[in-house]
Amino acid sequence: WKSVIRNVFDVTPPDMAEVFSIPEQQIAACIADGIPFSEDEKALIAKAADFDEIGAVYTPGVSDPVKNLIRSYDGNDAIEADKSAYLKLWFDVGKRAPLTYLKSWILQTRGYWNAGYTHWVTAAGITMDNDYEIKNAPLIPLLHSLAEIMGNVLESSIFCSIGLAFWIVVICAGFSFISHRRGAIIPAMCVPLISIIATLLIATPIFGELRYAYALYTSLPFIAAIAVSSDAS
Repeated sequence: WKSVIRNVFDVTPPDMAEVFSIPEQQIAACIADGIPFSEDEKALIAKAADFDEIGAVYTPGVSDPVKNLIRSYDGNDAIEADKSAYLKLWFDVGKRAPLTYLKSWILQTRGYWNAGYTHWVTAAGITMDNDYEIKNAPLIPLLHSLAEIMGNVLESSIFCSIGLAFWIVVICAGFSFISHRRGAIIPAMCVPLISIIATLLIATPIFGELRYAYALYTSLPFIAAIAVSSDAS
């Protein structure tokens, strides 16, 4: 269905470096940790990006450095042309270093299932370089300042932890299911939200991005209110 929507609205799909963020991070973690690679494996990796540079730029929890390195070497074309070989590479390296893979995965996904992590909430005043020459020009400086203050406060707040919101959703769904309250309404409401987190656990480019899980926060007040209300109400 994603392909249909992309074709209808002429949306460019993500490149290989974006799609395989977690496998890239796991391989990069192995390079950084000095896990041995065969010459053939190094040669295959070198088609996508410089082997030593990958280990040098590896940043636990954020795949942007590795992704951007691959893009700078036009490595997407190499991965696209031989995806099965790179999949086999990922599998073979993982067999040799399963704990490194596990550690890399935990660091890459921790913000979505562990309530102890928060990340930025607002991006007031930030404009990325873009082809459309879009710039940040606040019309009301006071609101701009308030947004920055709010972002600084919320960034350190446990209430903006995606992991906490996720477990509240799971608890609400479990409580409703076990107590037979509201039938299957709450579990059914939670399925799309849990599915969002599930996809992030296999493909997230960053350890805890609020915008990726924003639906949790817009839905949670309604789910919690229905879960704790009586059937009569």
